[in-house]
Amino acid sequence: MSTRHRLRWGFTVPAILAMVMALAWTLIGLPGWTGTAKAAPAGKLSAAVTPPVACDKKDSPDKGWIQVFYVYRNGESRFEEMRDTVKRIAWNIDQTFEASAQRFGQGDSRRLRFVQDDNCQIEVTPIGADLPDKLSLGEARGHADDWIKEHLVKDDSGYFGRHKPVYFVDAEGVDGCGLGGGAHAGGLGGGWGGVTFGCWGEQALTHELIHAFGLNHCNGADDQGNDPICRGADQTPRCDDLLAGTVLDCAKDEFAYFHPRPAPGSPLAENPEGNIANSPYLIKNQPAPPVDAQLVGTKGQCLASGGAGKAAAQKECGDDTVWRRTISTDGYFQLELKGTKQCLSSTESGDKAHVLSACDKGDERQHWMMFDAAGPDKEHYRLANRATKEEARIADESEFKMHFSVGSATTDTEGTEPTSDEPSEQGAEPQSDGTKPASSDADLAATGGDMGTSVSIAIGALALAVLGGAILMKTRRKRAASSHRAR
Repeated sequence: MSTRHRLRWGFTVPAILAMVMALAWTLIGLPGWTGTAKAAPAGKLSAAVTPPVACDKKDSPDKGWIQVFYVYRNGESRFEEMRDTVKRIAWNIDQTFEASAQRFGQGDSRRLRFVQDDNCQIEVTPIGADLPDKLSLGEARGHADDWIKEHLVKDDSGYFGRHKPVYFVDAEGVDGCGLGGGAHAGGLGGGWGGVTFGCWGEQALTHELIHAFGLNHCNGADDQGNDPICRGADQTPRCDDLLAGTVLDCAKDEFAYFHPRPAPGSPLAENPEGNIANSPYLIKNQPAPPVDAQLVGTKGQCLASGGAGKAAAQKECGDDTVWRRTISTDGYFQLELKGTKQCLSSTESGDKAHVLSACDKGDERQHWMMFDAAGPDKEHYRLANRATKEEARIADESEFKMHFSVGSATTDTEGTEPTSDEPSEQGAEPQSDGTKPASSDADLAATGGDMGTSVSIAIGALALAVLGGAILMKTRRKRAASSHRAR
């Protein structure tokens, strides 16, 4: 081989080796060479996170859908500010339906079938309308219906037959708190529910949504159960449990409308069309998973353990202040300090102190009811204990925000109702509320950072290859010159 060829190979071989090493590094995925976005830190919690609902993105003629709308007067939208609040309240209603099914202790599940995005998050569609300065809630609903017919669906006859719109009205001058109506508790038939801003909350919306399934106020009888739709004083009393005013159907009076497995010969067994638990607007085989969250008080500290045998306390938020909330016996919530098998509990003495004790699903001192939509921003929850029937006040705090864990309560859809990555028809053209997949901008930034690192390393490797080749060429030139002089 000539000297010229040897010099050329002296430069080329190191460069090729450097590029081969770079390619191999990329393929095996070593740090700095892949374009993969960095994952969010484990345990990250946020007030802006709402857990997903039961997943179902494939429509069929026998399915009904709950669709959530934010209604505002044109020019006065607070959609970006209020969207997370709307999603969280709607998710709370879903949890109430699930608790209503699980409280019977037969392993049944009932979740609302929401119009949703690809991440199983509730879609909130904004409706801007030319609302007059003064109008009734029913009139506001009429404006919203007109908007749907004009902007959302091609054929409104099919839409309103299989959708129950839920209207969160945010406009001054709308008279009324809540309103709803519909038909066919156990079948398809449309219906709707709506509330004005001052009444936003799980309890008001659950009440109106029950109307959307065709139920009235328990035939106007004051001796009926004190549940969300009856509004009765229950003079017997039969429905005096703390949760009776929250879950669907007292189940101890004559006005029966919700039971996953009614007893043979009972009114609901004889009239399945009157049983909301049979409704095609509900998903029946995706039990609600536990959710992880911090309970953040109004002063910015988190509910935490006060130490062995001591009352629960408030402290700086951290990894040791994450609670796992599950739906426990009789539909109540149980709050376990994550990873400790210790649950928030009232005390034996019945005083107002609250402690942590070994988790026991059957212990009524560990059964909690959570009221939502407290506080000026409607993000606070209040806790009430089943055993004491009193609201909890812990270290001078009685209201808490729930900062959910990112990815909390991810629904496993394997083996559940059919889902699809195909665009969802859901009786209408697919609509978007303008949201992007969670952390999409951050992911792009992280990807850009990794790619920048990769490029820098690649340039450095090539520079070393060129430098190595140059040194080798210079060395070989000297050797060649010495050899020539020697000859």
